Amino acid sequence: LTAPPVAGPPPVLSARAPTAAPSPFGSMRRPPTRTALPPWLLLPLCSAAAAALSGWRSCSWIMIGRSLSGPSSVSSRILARSSSGTDDITAAEAYLESLGWSEDTMHKLKSRYGRKFNPNVDGSVKPLLKWLGDLGLSDQQVHLSVGRHPKLIGLSLEHNLKPFARWLEDLGLDKPQIAKAIIRFPSMCGLSLQANLKPLVLWLEDLGLDKPQIAKAIGRFPSMCGLSLEANLKPFVQWLEGVGLDKPQIAKAIGRFPNMCGLSLEANFKPLVLWLEDLCLDKPQIAQAIARRPMMCGLSLEANLKPRVQWLLDVGLDKTQVANLKPKVRLLGERGFAQAEIARTLAIEPNIVGYSSKRLSHRMDVLGAQGVLNAASLRNAMKLTDAKFAARFE
Repeated sequence: LTAPPVAGPPPVLSARAPTAAPSPFGSMRRPPTRTALPPWLLLPLCSAAAAALSGWRSCSWIMIGRSLSGPSSVSSRILARSSSGTDDITAAEAYLESLGWSEDTMHKLKSRYGRKFNPNVDGSVKPLLKWLGDLGLSDQQVHLSVGRHPKLIGLSLEHNLKPFARWLEDLGLDKPQIAKAIIRFPSMCGLSLQANLKPLVLWLEDLGLDKPQIAKAIGRFPSMCGLSLEANLKPFVQWLEGVGLDKPQIAKAIGRFPNMCGLSLEANFKPLVLWLEDLCLDKPQIAQAIARRPMMCGLSLEANLKPRVQWLLDVGLDKTQVANLKPKVRLLGERGFAQAEIARTLAIEPNIVGYSSKRLSHRMDVLGAQGVLNAASLRNAMKLTDAKFAARFE
């Protein structure tokens, strides 16, 4: 049996709103509940919308879209700069700042490119930095290289850097040498193969350097690639020829010390030659000294060469003896004398450098053949006349 219905108040029916004209904004019904956006996405989207509505030019939907694909700090840097209104920043600049690049380097990039510095981060900047890293440069070395040559960050990987590295490899440089050359002279990456590098190699070959010597010279002194043939290198070689060096000597000197190509004629070479002339060296001796010891050209007269010669003068040598010192020292070294023994011999008997090289060489040969060659016997033997030396040792 069914129970009778319980008496009670009638059900309350909701009143239906009177029919009205359709709203211009569409239906006012509440949409179904959707999944909330993550908080890290709300801030960039809202800020971007506000920037677009207010007409700020430093933010755009495109920039926000690019920044969201990189490190989380990139988008926050762009938004922070834009909201403050104090500075404009591109996605590439924000990415490099997120890597820890210094303000000085960023200032150089802006000075070099201005507002044009906005390469694609994923398509250009990241592959370039990775290629430099694979070549052997550390993050800090890449940072410093770009700071020295901001144009490096804007070079094309396929059209500039890779062909440049392949050319150096064909020349004979390995990857560590190429990396070291870029660190020392990053501007070389922007040089033209046809206008700069290939003419330099042809000129060095014509001078007498072979391919391994050229590769070694460029590896040691990559700044040579940036020197002008007409304004620097050719006048330098002509001046050396005027001093008395021939082409083989010049080629040998450049192979040993390629840095000499970057020295100044007025500030380095000419003062050096005048000083050597003051030491009583004639023109052939000066040419021979530069050819055999080209590193001397890079030494400071005031800080290196003059103090050394003054020490010899204080020991008791005159200028002529000092001028003849190098050949004598070389002969002593060839006979097995250590540097300390040579210095002691010259200090005790400085007149030894006044004898001819022929006499010194002959007497050392005789003493060596008899097994009595040492510093003391040489000092005593050099004082003897030819007759006494022959009677005692020959």
